[in-house]
Amino acid sequence: MTDAERLQWLVDREQIRETVYRYPVAVDSRDWKLFRSLFTDEVDILLTTAAHPARPRQIVKADNFTKGVDEVISSFQVTQHFLTDYHVEVKGDDAIGPDTCTRF
Repeated sequence: MTDAERLQWLVDREQIRETVYRYPVAVDSRDWKLFRSLFTDEVDILLTTAAHPARPRQIVKADNFTKGVDEVISSFQVTQHFLTDYHVEVKGDDAIGPDTCTRF
């Protein structure tokens, strides 16, 4: 790997980390403009829950996803999200999170 490639790898990782860090900040501060800015126009999502463990992955418009999250979060008086340690693997133009499902 050349010095330029290593530098780009570091920049890419930092941009991904900043995006990940901004997600809970945007949700808890209910900053929907910031939240929407974290996504491309279409989002590939997997929102499983205990009640819906077999829910399929979906590709949705980011504006619709933002509205949906706003509706859910608005039903709570207060929210508080935390991030735990995570690792992002960058390989060229692809990056994968620790669960191997999260692609950046």
